[in-house]
Amino acid sequence: MPVVCRVNGAAFGAGLAILAAADISVATSDAVFGLPEVRLGLVAGPAAVACLGRIGQTAALDVLLTGRRFGAHDAERMHLLSEVVARDDLDANVERCIADLLLGDADALAATRRLVRQLSGPTLAERVRTLRAAGGSGADAELTSTK
Repeated sequence: MPVVCRVNGAAFGAGLAILAAADISVATSDAVFGLPEVRLGLVAGPAAVACLGRIGQTAALDVLLTGRRFGAHDAERMHLLSEVVARDDLDANVERCIADLLLGDADALAATRRLVRQLSGPTLAERVRTLRAAGGSGADAELTSTK
């Protein structure tokens, strides 16, 4: 079944990874996002795995290397969000989205999700395997320097 993410506030680190793994995400216009791990001496491995396929290498390097916070409209431009709405409209928009999904046939929804994910590049599982092969543990790893 499709996964719908509702963001009302902040989504940092693992919260942003969950958002990136969702099929459809709706957030309030004042929501804030970020991957601050690098500022704490950590590598955002799981978040990188979830985000990279969604936002692409350029945006991923920007947010992963800087650790900067960004707003909902930036997240929408990066393709992390399907829709940005006013806080008062969030619940109604999420409910409308779910109602639209419930009109679809379950088998057709599942097949469509698989097709889109297959056509979009490496699967999340393949990216996790790559992370582990590169020395990531599946959790945030310590940052090592190559000076």
